[in-house]
Amino acid sequence: MSLRVSTSIFLERDKSSGKATLKQIVRDEAGAAHGLAGAFSVTCSPDAHQVYVSAGRCGGDSAVTVFARGKDGRLEFVQELFGGKDGIGDFAGGNEVIVTQDGSAVYALGSVSGSIA
Repeated sequence: MSLRVSTSIFLERDKSSGKATLKQIVRDEAGAAHGLAGAFSVTCSPDAHQVYVSAGRCGGDSAVTVFARGKDGRLEFVQELFGGKDGIGDFAGGNEVIVTQDGSAVYALGSVSGSIA
């Protein structure tokens, strides 16, 4: 059995200089997050308090992972939804993830399954 490992790097940008600095590294299978392999799209809620990751490219996890932004700006794991279970149907090949302007809904495109979760 092979283990697919995915790493997401989060940077913080200085608004005046534009310079980016490393804020946090989140790794698949290291801690609470297990659905980041093949991560393809990341988006924030309109208030920037939640971050959503769609994964499943190149044989990845076919999952949507949710993080909350802590007071220090670091991401805290909230939940994962995997295709084939967790109520998102046959979602596979996670592609784009978007949040509605009012923040009331999150949509993830599954390019392999030809579905929207």
